[in-house]
Amino acid sequence: MTASINQPKRDPASYDLLIVGTPVWGGKLSSPVRAYLTQVAGKTKRVAYFVTMMGNEDFVTYAAMEKIAGRPLATLSVSQTELKNSTYLNKVNNFVETLRKHLDTDIPMHVKKEQ
Repeated sequence: MTASINQPKRDPASYDLLIVGTPVWGGKLSSPVRAYLTQVAGKTKRVAYFVTMMGNEDFVTYAAMEKIAGRPLATLSVSQTELKNSTYLNKVNNFVETLRKHLDTDIPMHVKKEQ
């Protein structure tokens, strides 16, 4: 089942990269993000995905996202445990670095733990 959402306010085709994030709901892609990806499918130049999750169900979610909107340049999975102890920071920096390499640009972003 796909949720009903409003049309995007901005055209994803006008961006070099669309980064889409979602929580994993019951081991699956959330219905609002599924609806969004369905709306923008075929309109994106390049995509990257990230998920937050309680367990390790990211592979099912990424497969669903890829089926709808295409193969991602990079993915990032962050578990609840990683969010609590800040071990996700290196993963986020690696995700950004991968995107930099694919885009051949200097994305001005470094993630630091908030004080």
